Amino acid sequence: NAAIERASGAWVLLLDADEWLTQTEAEKLPQALRAMSASTKNIYRLLRRTHFLGLPMRFGGFANERVARLFRPNIRYYHQPVHEQLDIRGASVGHWKIEIEHDTARSAIEYQRKLEKYARIWASSRPALELGTLWGIASASAYLIRNLILRIGFLDGPKAWQFHWLHARYSFLKYRLLAKR
Repeated sequence: NAAIERASGAWVLLLDADEWLTQTEAEKLPQALRAMSASTKNIYRLLRRTHFLGLPMRFGGFANERVARLFRPNIRYYHQPVHEQLDIRGASVGHWKIEIEHDTARSAIEYQRKLEKYARIWASSRPALELGTLWGIASASAYLIRNLILRIGFLDGPKAWQFHWLHARYSFLKYRLLAKR
């Protein structure tokens, strides 16, 4: 939010440290911003493709997710410890075809540790749940069915299977930690 306050243009494009625009996508940006100059939208969601250990995901939930990254400088982020999001209440949100690339980790162990940290933060901010482990099993199972089968993530191959397994584990761990509190 401090960086957004210093923005002087009509739009802010905010990318995380592990996100980037390819040269082709960056070249589209000036034309897009000119087209947006008369827009009544406050926020645009851009397509983001996740890479895992060098693999650009083509299927599953992380292949082409829409993330709010292009917005007017009066918009702010919610204050939360992880997975920050723009406050879109009352905002007019549109979609734009600029694509963001997202590299999640340099190693599977690094990514597993990152997700474990996120699970601890998530669980510490919620009330204890007696049936947390049961919810964790259901959540992890639903994640795998949704992303590997329904969104055909299995087509991306073994690295994607590992990625989705780590996310299912994360989903389980969040709820198991709630049960332990």
